[in-house]
Amino acid sequence: MRIILFLLFFISFSFSNTFILEKNNIPQISLETFSDTYIDKNHNKTIDEIKNEPFKNISKTNFKATKSHIWSRFSILNNTLDTKEIFFKNSKAGVDIIDVYIFKNGNFYKKIELGDMRDIKNRELKTKKSTFYLNLEKQTLYDFYIMHKSYSSISTLWTLQNRVTFEKFENIESTVWGIFIGIIFTLCFYNLVLFFSIKEFAFLNYIFMSLSFATYQLCVNGVAYQIFENVNLQYLNNLNWIIGFLTQVFTILFPILFFKPKKETFIFKYFISILIIDICTVILYSFSFTNPEIRYFTKYTDFITFISIPSLLLISIWAIKNKRSGAMYYLFGQVFYLLLVVYVVMVTIGYFESFEYIWVIVPIGIILDVIFLSLALFSRLKEIEQRKNETEQLLISQARFTTIGQNIANITHQWKTPIAQLGSQIFLLEAIYELDKNNFDKTIKETLPKMKYSITFLNHTIDDIYNFYSNPSSKENFNIEEEIESLLRMIKDEIKSNSISIIKAVEPLSYYGYKGSFLNALMIVLENAIYQLKNFKTSNREIFISVKKNKNTIVIKIEDNGGGTKNIDIEKLFDLNFSSKKEEGSGVGLALAKKLITKRLEGEIKAEKTKEGLAFMFILPLKEEIIN
Repeated sequence: MRIILFLLFFISFSFSNTFILEKNNIPQISLETFSDTYIDKNHNKTIDEIKNEPFKNISKTNFKATKSHIWSRFSILNNTLDTKEIFFKNSKAGVDIIDVYIFKNGNFYKKIELGDMRDIKNRELKTKKSTFYLNLEKQTLYDFYIMHKSYSSISTLWTLQNRVTFEKFENIESTVWGIFIGIIFTLCFYNLVLFFSIKEFAFLNYIFMSLSFATYQLCVNGVAYQIFENVNLQYLNNLNWIIGFLTQVFTILFPILFFKPKKETFIFKYFISILIIDICTVILYSFSFTNPEIRYFTKYTDFITFISIPSLLLISIWAIKNKRSGAMYYLFGQVFYLLLVVYVVMVTIGYFESFEYIWVIVPIGIILDVIFLSLALFSRLKEIEQRKNETEQLLISQARFTTIGQNIANITHQWKTPIAQLGSQIFLLEAIYELDKNNFDKTIKETLPKMKYSITFLNHTIDDIYNFYSNPSSKENFNIEEEIESLLRMIKDEIKSNSISIIKAVEPLSYYGYKGSFLNALMIVLENAIYQLKNFKTSNREIFISVKKNKNTIVIKIEDNGGGTKNIDIEKLFDLNFSSKKEEGSGVGLALAKKLITKRLEGEIKAEKTKEGLAFMFILPLKEEIIN
């Protein structure tokens, strides 16, 4: 027994790639300094041949994509008096094929097949990365020969962990990836809602870009491999390349849709050129489903990334210089993205060394990028809202002036008769005074009441138009019935000339609010009803106006029997720029009416189709402010 132990210790100290397991060993240790490497350029040697090849101790553990088989070798001596359960984990997920050959005290012990081209269901440990565990017997020497074969970069860095450490890190990784997916999906859902609200394609592109970001990371970090264990492995393996460059397509497309450079500018032409190159790369890798050798092109096509990603900084600077909204947020996001992608790509193609916790940097960097991009989109949203409000105010002002013109025309038409009467009465008095002074007193007594009536009529009409266009900054108490009568007097000639009957059922109610807003909204609905009757009804034209109290609300209903509502979309009636009048309408009226009722009067406006036409209802809340 002593001879055997002596031989084991002699062997362990004779080779620098032997790790001695002692009682006080830490829960986790890297085997980088204990590993030797051999490159099988012909990729055809058996394990018996490999054992006789000259392995070398080199500092490099990350290798570029190659057809060669990369072999690593290390030994572990369990120098304790107990059997030790040890977990072996490769630092990089996504290595296609890993064969682990284990020798115990110089004799072949077992072979373990790993890698994401091996079915996860056949593994003892169903983890994201290539992992296996082994019970190391006491006072026993184990030699490990591990073959790595991949279409992407290869890492020969292996880590030892005890069970507690292994389970802890597995739980941490699962939690981090769960949070990562949750944040990405939350941001995508939020921007999807915004897209349907404002129809800006930059928001939709952001969603596709974020989802492809997330999907690519789930693939290259082995999460997808662990979750979708029944998916075809060849299909799943190819997604790494396709989705990686598809993400780049959306990344390049985003600033084009977001900043909207003009087509004749250099920046637009430059980004379109890069976009075409990325699309061609996606198409190229789509053929790797049938021809896997295409995947070796990654060491060349990854340089497209080095051209594409710095260009994002270029357009960021251009956007800041041209004072585009969200440009600063976009710049911050691209700085994080550039640093992350350059490092990860350099690791992927084998120029930089990998390390165990690189998977933490990737999701954090992506989350920071998508958050800054989301902030950029939010600033664009605020700009769109501001522009929309300015447009609405401009259209409302235009609509107000249009209404003023229409009503002045109505008032002018109504003033013709009383002014003509006043003129003829004054002419009569002048004639009587000159020709028949004896009857002048009698004539003036008969004529003055008529003149007074004409002046009173003119005074009422000017009061009506002042009442309509006055826009007090404070609320006031007004009688709804009186204001409706005032409004009908203003459009009396239009109603009469179109043979329209007004049928009223109005309760004598008072209301406390903005009178001008109420009258403007009422006028818009009445004008629409008159238009409907004039164009779709030849006889028996009627408008029904009712006002009644209903619990804590006042309901004003304006209904016409003009028909012509079959092709009207009720849901769109109050949308800005929507009009059923085609060229004759501006699409502002009912949108303005809704704004006045909901914003100024804090009420509600509804429209519904009736058997003979269309009905509008104003539902105004009754508050304690109302003076009865």
